[in-house]
Amino acid sequence: MRKSKNFSKRTTKPNKNAIKALSVATIAGLAMIGGTAQAQDVQKAPTLTVPTYTLDKADKDSNTLYIPSYDTKTGEVTDAYYKVNYKNTQFGTGTENSKDFNVKTSAGNIDVNVKYGNSELTNRTENYSPVENIGGTFVDNNITDSAYAVGGAVRNESTITNINAGFAGNSSNSTTNAEGGAIFNKTGATISNINGYFIGNTLSPLDSDKSAYNIGGAVANDGSIRDIVADFIGNSNSINGNNCTTALGGAIYNTNTINSITGDFVGNSATGSYAVGGAIYNSANGSSNAPYIGAINGNFIGNLTGNASSATE
Repeated sequence: MRKSKNFSKRTTKPNKNAIKALSVATIAGLAMIGGTAQAQDVQKAPTLTVPTYTLDKADKDSNTLYIPSYDTKTGEVTDAYYKVNYKNTQFGTGTENSKDFNVKTSAGNIDVNVKYGNSELTNRTENYSPVENIGGTFVDNNITDSAYAVGGAVRNESTITNINAGFAGNSSNSTTNAEGGAIFNKTGATISNINGYFIGNTLSPLDSDKSAYNIGGAVANDGSIRDIVADFIGNSNSINGNNCTTALGGAIYNTNTINSITGDFVGNSATGSYAVGGAIYNSANGSSNAPYIGAINGNFIGNLTGNASSATE
């Protein structure tokens, strides 16, 4: 098992106290408002199937990460710069179809490929009664509604025991309110387990000149999810409108309960006039019940948050 690691670009040197704090626990791209999230190991969590990478020391340039070391005995901070080298950016095992994604991160761009067969392709699903399993590969599904678009691939308003699926390039598009580029889990609804991957799922407005409120580039959870084992790569919640626009959670938006998340968050982004949580946004959203994420096990790499003119924070 891995504890959460955080790699984010820095343009200025933090002081030794900041470094000391970072050495305890940091989660870039995770916004917590009135809720709880812990970075810790989860007992008996499923084995990860995530892209591996190495951090190799390098000279400073526009595509390096600044990760200084801190000596707890002397208080000395030593500058260090690293390149992120991805060892596995291939998802799926099918041979009939292939979809490529060029993912922007604060450590440079990476190319990700998803392969899938025709037999595993799954159309968008809306669930209003208990179901045991949802599987397959959801590719390029879309929900478009001028007022309210939720769940580009899966909309759940009941109970799902297991989702074993890949989600690539799905989207929810609305003029005013879009939630969950791949999965939307409604208040009172339950998903026990999600196993798979989320790559290049998006939320975007239909009209950039109108005010919009978009949440959860890949997953929007207002109900209960027990465990998620998946990588989140290149998902985006992007609003470039001229009016007041809100983008919360480039990959995940949570207002209720997620027991654990196991996987990497790479190159996810939230962009808008008000944008928070390039990877995860965890908020009560006015509810009396504080949102809860029990544990996060994985790495946060190059996730981005910013306004319409600057996608970095």
